[in-house]
Amino acid sequence: MKMNIFLIASVFAALSCSPTEPVTQQPQEPADPEPQPSERVLLAPGSLACSMTDAGLLLTWEDNSNREEGYIVVRQVGDGEPENIFIDANSTSYTDTGVDKGHYVYTVMSYYGMDRSDPASCEYENYSAPSVSVGNPETSWYMVSVPVILDDDGGLECSVGICWSEDGEPTLEDNVYEFRGEVSESAGCYGNVTGMAEGETYTVRAWAKNAEGTVYSSSVSVQPGSHPEPFYPEWQEIDTYDLPSSVRLYSTSTDITGRHVNAWYAVADMSAGDVELRTMKASSLKTPSQFVEEDMAGENVCVIVNGGYFDSTPQSFSYVLDRGVQQAANIKTLTRTFSYYVTRGAFGVSRDGKPSIRWIYNSGDTPWTYGRPLPVVDGENTLTPTAFYPEQSSDWDVYSAIGGAPVILRDGKICFDYLTTASGKYKTNHELLQNDIFGPSVRPPRTAIGYTAEGNIVLMVVDGRNAGGSQGVTLDELARLMAGVGCTDALNLDGGGSTAMCVTPSAVLLNSPSDGSQRKVMSFVSFVSK
Repeated sequence: MKMNIFLIASVFAALSCSPTEPVTQQPQEPADPEPQPSERVLLAPGSLACSMTDAGLLLTWEDNSNREEGYIVVRQVGDGEPENIFIDANSTSYTDTGVDKGHYVYTVMSYYGMDRSDPASCEYENYSAPSVSVGNPETSWYMVSVPVILDDDGGLECSVGICWSEDGEPTLEDNVYEFRGEVSESAGCYGNVTGMAEGETYTVRAWAKNAEGTVYSSSVSVQPGSHPEPFYPEWQEIDTYDLPSSVRLYSTSTDITGRHVNAWYAVADMSAGDVELRTMKASSLKTPSQFVEEDMAGENVCVIVNGGYFDSTPQSFSYVLDRGVQQAANIKTLTRTFSYYVTRGAFGVSRDGKPSIRWIYNSGDTPWTYGRPLPVVDGENTLTPTAFYPEQSSDWDVYSAIGGAPVILRDGKICFDYLTTASGKYKTNHELLQNDIFGPSVRPPRTAIGYTAEGNIVLMVVDGRNAGGSQGVTLDELARLMAGVGCTDALNLDGGGSTAMCVTPSAVLLNSPSDGSQRKVMSFVSFVSK
């Protein structure tokens, strides 16, 4: 045991007595701390600006956000729906390659999930003066019609029309027609001009105007067509009936444009003061003879004809005013290609027998009356009549009046034609007559009323559909017949099987109705002895 202890001690002593060297300790690097996430910050982009480049409209901004998911660019053109465009995080630009004419608003914001920064916005406007061109004009006896194309509206609302002059290049300082209604870019309209002097040559240009300026098309030359001459067939006076001297009756059996025609007319000298024009509506459908017998008993009827349009319900579609009392209104709207407001013609006389023709729209108890029709065209833009359009409505001094359509004579001229639009609709069928009434080869029986320069009133009927061998007349041929007996202004009434003329209180039928007998109708026009 002792030896063991010694050895241990000796070894310990040896270890303790051996020489030592200093020990240098190496410093240790401190351990990196765990990374802490930076704060998420969504701030509005800074210094947002836009500029046009070759590539498109460049939007630039400063990235003021931290840890955003990305950016949203909201693009809105005019009043259109906004469009959201999502951009990568840390972006500072966006190029819009689809910029055209118009007003652009851009709103830029950073986002994360459903969170959004405050927005930054900028605007860009790209407008110019418009561009317009003109097509080949068409002419008729009534008007010159010039096709106009708005090639470019410049991004702004435009006024469009034509101007014309007899001397040099026309401008808006010369004669001007402005198209009413919306004209879309690259769409066409027609500049329809009436009243140009027959035989004169005019220079015409289309024009377009917006807030950026006024431009003109190239010019074209036009010459109005020749107005048709009146027809002067040989009329035979019918003197076999007991009529006052102020009412005279005539008939003819003749050829017109190569077709046989039978026609009758009565003319009343209103200045004599012994004859009154009555315009009346029946309580139910009746023939003219039946109406005289049942509704005009005791009155000295000289001549009676059918009146305005109606249906079988029965309902009158035409204005009727009798001795100051409105009995029926003109129809307000008609459905053709679209639903249209419509003004239709009416013939009236004042209390002292002075005749006149107006276009009317029944807006209420008192109709608006105009010296021109609302220029609606089937298949084209709809228009709305007002107290100021198609012109300023004026008081119409009438005691009795009857509606019809269309007006066929105005100031001695036929006031329509058969020029058509690209879709084949008649440009001057403003009163929206059906194709069995209005057209260059449509010849049903006709009834018309008109007046002369002296104020005499004319009632005329023309047989058609081969009734009695009569082949009928077109509306322009009817106008030429009315002009031939002295009318300066005239209105077409309901025709076809409705056409009938009866004379004297016993209501003797003069013509041959195409139905084989008198048709029951809704309204009537008559000369009555006072």
